[in-house]
Amino acid sequence: MTDPRMIRTFSFLTCAFPHGAYQSPGFNRPELRAPSIKGQLRWWYDALFADEKEEQRLFGFVSTRQNSRLGLRGNEASRILLRLRPLTAQTSTAPTEFMPHKGREGGTKQAIPAGARYEIAIHPRRGPLTTEQHRRLERVLDAWLLLGAVGQRSNRGAGSVWPDDAPVEEAALMERAKGLLAGSKLRCALLDRVYTTESELRSEAGDFLHAPTTRVQRGSRDIEIAEPWWPFGAAADRKPSPLKLRAVQLGEQLRLVAIWDGRHHTAQNLRQGVGMLTPTKDLRNLLLKALPLLCPSTEAT
Repeated sequence: MTDPRMIRTFSFLTCAFPHGAYQSPGFNRPELRAPSIKGQLRWWYDALFADEKEEQRLFGFVSTRQNSRLGLRGNEASRILLRLRPLTAQTSTAPTEFMPHKGREGGTKQAIPAGARYEIAIHPRRGPLTTEQHRRLERVLDAWLLLGAVGQRSNRGAGSVWPDDAPVEEAALMERAKGLLAGSKLRCALLDRVYTTESELRSEAGDFLHAPTTRVQRGSRDIEIAEPWWPFGAAADRKPSPLKLRAVQLGEQLRLVAIWDGRHHTAQNLRQGVGMLTPTKDLRNLLLKALPLLCPSTEAT
């Protein structure tokens, strides 16, 4: 009989900043929790399959107008149970650079160090999963482990996870990544630079321009928010970046993968944004070289 569980082991390639209840400036203990990973899996499910109704059925839902429009009534618990087990000793760490590209101004936070290892196990609840549910969930889990991250600054290299069975050669990595993303509006490209430390990688991944802004009225106030087309996110109005930079490891080499989420932005948005980056920045040149993979000319702009 086939084991209904999905069990994987993984490690952090870069330091991670997931925090639970302990987030005060004076005491910000990092904490990797199953709900945080579950949230990442939901994002990947939506990005890969764009099937909100089945996503809600698998991960659980509460009564909302949106769910009622999907034909989902009442509240329903998740069909899966996620367990997380540390495989390395959990020791306190010294303050870690939070935004290393800003130097001292970037501040520090406690972090889960690079190299920390975990086991993740997903069990079915309330009866077995269907074959299709199991297939989709396995693909979602493997996509997150190969191309995902968790915690603060995860779109800029921090908290990058890496499965124990990851490919060790570039061609194999890209073949596996493209297979996992097939049929979705996600595209990925391996950037052409090797980093000697995870801090160096995070520094380059985080060094973007401030977003161009526009003024809008919110209630009785006029405020400035990022231009809607800007493809790199914005902190002020909490706009997540559709361009995600994640660490990968090929042999002993630490590199960046760029993942472009084209669900809500066009290829032209990305081309325009990359073109505005500071010409002297290595990241601009790396992304310019990756554009043909991230937004192929055959796709609509």
